[in-house]
Amino acid sequence: MKRGLRSSSENDSNLYHSKIINSEPIHTSISSKLFDFISWCGECKIYISKKVTIRGHDTAHQYGMIAEEDIKHGETLFVIPRTELLMPETSAIAKLLEKDAESIKSESGWVPLLLALMHEYTNPKSKWKPYLDLIPNFDHLHSPMFWDREELFELKGTGVIEAVENDKGMIEKDFQNVVKPFVDKHKEYFLNPDIEFYKKMVSFVMAYSFTEPRSEDETKSPPMMVPVADILNHVAKNNAQLTYEKDSLIMVAIKDIRKVEVKQKVLLEVFRMMVNVSPNLAEKLEHLTKSEVIEDDGVFVIGIDGILTDDELQDTLKVLFMNEAEFQTYVENEGWIEEDSETESNLLTYDQIHKMPESWKSLLYKTVEHELSSGRYLESDPCDELLVSDKVQLNKFGIRKQYAILVRYGQKMILKKFLKLLKSHTLR
Repeated sequence: MKRGLRSSSENDSNLYHSKIINSEPIHTSISSKLFDFISWCGECKIYISKKVTIRGHDTAHQYGMIAEEDIKHGETLFVIPRTELLMPETSAIAKLLEKDAESIKSESGWVPLLLALMHEYTNPKSKWKPYLDLIPNFDHLHSPMFWDREELFELKGTGVIEAVENDKGMIEKDFQNVVKPFVDKHKEYFLNPDIEFYKKMVSFVMAYSFTEPRSEDETKSPPMMVPVADILNHVAKNNAQLTYEKDSLIMVAIKDIRKVEVKQKVLLEVFRMMVNVSPNLAEKLEHLTKSEVIEDDGVFVIGIDGILTDDELQDTLKVLFMNEAEFQTYVENEGWIEEDSETESNLLTYDQIHKMPESWKSLLYKTVEHELSSGRYLESDPCDELLVSDKVQLNKFGIRKQYAILVRYGQKMILKKFLKLLKSHTLR
């Protein structure tokens, strides 16, 4: 699991990290909640490097971890003992959850953790109270899951509305069929058992949880809450990675991190792109889906600095442009020949696109061009650029509309950048 550690700079106000929780620098004016959390980390033997600090100023959205000194590749940023992870097995209601394990199974696999959180969050004596106190005030949640229809309409064309509706359906199903029966059976452990509170816990898990990687033969791990680690931003290309050891989880720098390092980010760094292909390629798409090269929705992720799902998109493009004989060989071999896959370079990094086959560039260009001209975004979109450049005018809107404007604008800028890059290397 890779996470982003911010580098400290006096001029880095344009940085945006979506998964950092508001506070003060760690000194005498420190907020009480953050002080309690840092003290709690010491009591729990959570090691935090002296080269980093947790604070709220210079971070765009609540608490963040800042590099106060240069950090070398391979250095440890922090270590969390497994005993301090918030999981069903470590919760105060662990025995209840274990006893009723069969009845709280669900398709998502999240219910045991969500039940543990519902108890721990409302328990004033919870072991994790200093950690849970850092969670944003749920009365001010701005996740699209809590937006009304009019607010969601501002996100037309971004793909967010469809994702939200799908999530809501699964959440309500799990609550009615699994969670509510368990809570009704053990009412003394749950002070706030309604579905709205449950949705808030789901939002917390969606935003901050980790899933321990396992081998392909093992069942997928359930999510868990990892104090300190969830302060770092979660994006595909980043500068720190969480490693899973027997007795602890360790966050390690996967590249040199400078004390002063400025990078522009947009509110939403990714855009999901549907690759449109002719119907006669359905067999290939079906095979790619079954072999888990692509997801069922067939989308890929583009970020401001490059394609984030580059391996998946490159494999997909290779298969889509195979002739029949090549495709049959690919299927029979159950994928690429190992020597080929190891020596082939990634053609989808922005500095390597010029080496990409013309057929790939042409398809990607037409797809991105279609997305920009299809009318998927609101008609008011042309005003977005003016609003983003004029903070006084932007701040006249409510916070959720501001987010929607920034999302729409950010997605279009990512697409336009990618389109410009493709155009410069296509049909010369």
